[in-house]
Amino acid sequence: PGTSDAGPSSSTGLPPSIAHYFTTKLQLESGNYSRWRQLFYIIACKYEVQLHLDIATELLGQSAVWRNDDLSMVLWLHGVVAEDLMDVVASSYSSALDIWTQVHVLFMDNQPGRAVILGVEFRNLVQGDLSIAEYSRRLKSLADALEDVGERVTDQSLTLQLICGLNRKYHVMATLLPMQSPFPTFVQARSRLL
Repeated sequence: PGTSDAGPSSSTGLPPSIAHYFTTKLQLESGNYSRWRQLFYIIACKYEVQLHLDIATELLGQSAVWRNDDLSMVLWLHGVVAEDLMDVVASSYSSALDIWTQVHVLFMDNQPGRAVILGVEFRNLVQGDLSIAEYSRRLKSLADALEDVGERVTDQSLTLQLICGLNRKYHVMATLLPMQSPFPTFVQARSRLL
């Protein structure tokens, strides 16, 4: 019998859960929607069921195998989306496409307003007592969330914000990093600070 690290597979070859691929469940305030969406889509491609997430193929849902795969994907979504968020985007008759679409609408709704709030958070984030690793992770997460709402943060802007928010302990590095030629990337600046 077919098994995977997530347990026995379904009759269609899909694992009963994909939660082990995710470090946390998707939540409205988590700021990880684009990463979550990309990972979920990659997993759907891995198991060759990505067509269930495409509105153009909605009419294919006539066969028993299609419906069974779709139900498996709905179960996947229940395993990787926070319960309070699922209460908002799903009903007892939702297909994988219905849930996928509603999650997208929920995260993309009111983009200008969310962009303002995220932009303020991004510009006001300072290291404080955070480690360099945690500070840079939070900064990158905010930049990703801004990109989700259509406000791309360039690598140079991300690096500059990293440098500007450093605590006094890194005063010398905050002075030296911007003078380097070529200007360091975000990953290079983070590495040098570490």
